[in-house]
Amino acid sequence: MLAPYSIFKQYYSVGLFLVLIYAVFSTSFIENDFKIPKTLLNFLIAFTTIYLLNVFRTDKSLSMLNFIIGSVLTVFYISSLIKYFEFKRFYKNYKILAIASSTLIIFQALRLFIFRIPAVPINLLPVAQADYSYWDFFKGERPSGFFSEPQAFCSFVIPFFIFSLYKKEFLFSAITFVAILMSTSTLGLAISMMVLGYFLFFEKNKYKGTKVLIISSIVLVFIILTYSGLLDSTIDKAQRTPLENNIRLVRGFYIYSKFDMVDLIFGISQDLKTYVITTIKEPWVALYTSSGNERLLGYTTSFSGLLIQFGLPSFIIYLLFLKKCFVNSSRDCRVLVLVTFVLCFVQTIIFNAWFVFYVSVILGILNEQGKLKFLTIRL
Repeated sequence: MLAPYSIFKQYYSVGLFLVLIYAVFSTSFIENDFKIPKTLLNFLIAFTTIYLLNVFRTDKSLSMLNFIIGSVLTVFYISSLIKYFEFKRFYKNYKILAIASSTLIIFQALRLFIFRIPAVPINLLPVAQADYSYWDFFKGERPSGFFSEPQAFCSFVIPFFIFSLYKKEFLFSAITFVAILMSTSTLGLAISMMVLGYFLFFEKNKYKGTKVLIISSIVLVFIILTYSGLLDSTIDKAQRTPLENNIRLVRGFYIYSKFDMVDLIFGISQDLKTYVITTIKEPWVALYTSSGNERLLGYTTSFSGLLIQFGLPSFIIYLLFLKKCFVNSSRDCRVLVLVTFVLCFVQTIIFNAWFVFYVSVILGILNEQGKLKFLTIRL
């Protein structure tokens, strides 16, 4: 929740800075070690090695140095957090934050849809002046509660939605699900429906009333989408957007398909925006440059970005990491791993605050349950 706020003149995230303090304190004064699964360590070694190779191939790769440092720190954060992870204590506090956030979303949505009162995001901390446009992007037309956008809210509460379902806390699940629907986030809606469908149809244990719940939820989805007009705009956008220009779904993979054989294997490890402008001479690129939106050319989702920047080996090793987590997880945690996999197709979550959140929870549960082998690295 504190990740979007900047510290040190926008150099670092407040949320990650607090995690950094915790990680340094725990490894310096409590136990001088941290835990990391071998597959995650292999992933870290793989993409840093490929990055070093790309530095020798082209001096443009030096622009990625800050990202590499940030990635190493991210793995350090996760390795420090999972040592003392206790799911019971985590879930107790997480429930409070998730329900409070969901209740606020529902309140904002009712005011917006019924009384036409703008749903302005509520800032927990002062926002840097350079980030004003980011927080005010939707102009109060979509409820986002304590978050800068509805998608961020949904990404925060989806794990709670999963855990509450498997704990049979259906009242809390319903509150969270309604909040996701009323946030009008297409991604949140799709992921929550996927989770609900998996829970209902792929789990051996069937709970009473679940079929009624899913039928009622589907009806509610269409009512909210029709009333808000989101369904019409989503269909219209899908029809008008060329595949290679679709930011979240296929554009990154399309760019990757234009690479030569060496780049397909090792990636480019350089600023993507500059690469696209100077290398890909196609009409859709001109649409961005002529409209002053060049910065969007550097946006990719996690999987396509991993392929573009660090090539096929890093991508494969990351998939092996997720597979290892999935195979060894409990039923609820397995769904969270599956959600993480799906989000990598549509969001940028690798080595950012969402990565720390999701992977720390997954590995923390696996470590607590003793279902995955971890390497202990002493400092």
